[in-house]
Amino acid sequence: MSPRARIEALLAAARAVFGPAPAPTLVRALAEETQSSQEVVADALDRWLELSPEPEELDRMVVRARPRSAVLVSLSANVVTAPLRAIAWALAASDAVSVRTSRRATRFVDALAAATDRFTRLPPSDDHAALSAAIARLPADAAVHAYGGSEAMKALATAVGDRPFEAHGPGFGAIVLGAPPNRATARAVADDTLAFDQRGCLSPRVVLVIGDSARTARVLHEALAEGSRRLPRAPLDPPLRAALARLGDVAHMVGEAHVGAGHAVFDLGATQPTLSPGGRSLTVHAVADHAAAERAIAALGERLSQIAMDVPLAAPPLVRVCRPGEMQRPPFDGPVDLRPVLVEERE
Repeated sequence: MSPRARIEALLAAARAVFGPAPAPTLVRALAEETQSSQEVVADALDRWLELSPEPEELDRMVVRARPRSAVLVSLSANVVTAPLRAIAWALAASDAVSVRTSRRATRFVDALAAATDRFTRLPPSDDHAALSAAIARLPADAAVHAYGGSEAMKALATAVGDRPFEAHGPGFGAIVLGAPPNRATARAVADDTLAFDQRGCLSPRVVLVIGDSARTARVLHEALAEGSRRLPRAPLDPPLRAALARLGDVAHMVGEAHVGAGHAVFDLGATQPTLSPGGRSLTVHAVADHAAAERAIAALGERLSQIAMDVPLAAPPLVRVCRPGEMQRPPFDGPVDLRPVLVEERE
């Protein structure tokens, strides 16, 4: 079976399981496992899961992929829909794909595996030794695609040895606005932020606006409050709650903190851009002009995965670019974080 046919078979199975009307029992199970509201999970499956990508997107995915004898995919537990893209990307490279999930996030892959034989399901595990053993059993020319935190990626690098290794580590998104947003743009930013409870590596964590940060923060606060009534936020753990409180203290000194029942927006004025800690929170920073916005973007560092902007600015290489409202639906042309792929292509 060709790479394109393997991906299309996977997508057909995903459509049968997850759309257009997934079983309520599955939605409840995914919500329980991810500690998200059922509304957030249903929204993710309905709006953000890539069940019917454009043909040209699949063409780019196949062209990007390097053929491998086998691919082992190690998944994290952050975004409920992320396994579909990760498995499709592996199938673009090989017809021998095995998938290992964390014990904390098994149900999406379990449901997909029950509908297709396109990949092999490894026992879920959070044990590094078990994963290392699975990698050791791979052929020497097999590849490992891993998704997770920085420390996990570093630990896996040793186990992978000389095999091809794609380490998709932490990332975040940024938003750049040419002026304080109108209500439509604010709703688009809210959509980007509310999806997956802001747990994804493309989720925005900072907003740069050319002009009035105070007005921008107020408008975003209203849009997030409206969206949070529709999509209730997951409970905050104590460290995240403490981090939000500390950022609120800073905002009260330099600008203003807008804290709602299910979100927070921190106006930090013209200070050095600071990332929010998550938990459906955004920091808002004022920049003077396009050049200042580009300098601020460059200062965000190598973990910047995507920028949504409504002004024509130069973006760093290896960073996806889109418009507000499109951050959680990048083209289905490879992993959401293209940096390891593009670096390899440039060698």
